[in-house]
Amino acid sequence: MDSIRLEQIIEAIEKGKMRGYDEIVTGSPADKDLSSKDLSGEPANLIQYALQKKGDVYVAYFFMIAVDRMHLYEDEAIEQSVSFPERNQAIDFLIARGAKIERFAPFRGQRPFS
Repeated sequence: MDSIRLEQIIEAIEKGKMRGYDEIVTGSPADKDLSSKDLSGEPANLIQYALQKKGDVYVAYFFMIAVDRMHLYEDEAIEQSVSFPERNQAIDFLIARGAKIERFAPFRGQRPFS
């Protein structure tokens, strides 16, 4: 991981800016390296990760839904927004769900939370 890039991400988060990314992958984010797309026929999932400092806490956000089930968003989506007192706890929460912190960037368009 490029340490300068990671420092920029951390600096932005410390200033209260939201950073994260979304992607469409096959399978579960924790099961495999998401940088390689799988063509095994597993359903594709829309996954979104975000992190933002709000006051003295760090809010970590994780969202996942099967692309072919988006019409059932309210019943099928997994959406977690968890506050942590320490930045590393929030980062560990997201990494455990498959996030690649070095991919975090400003959101374009609709943000996952405000």
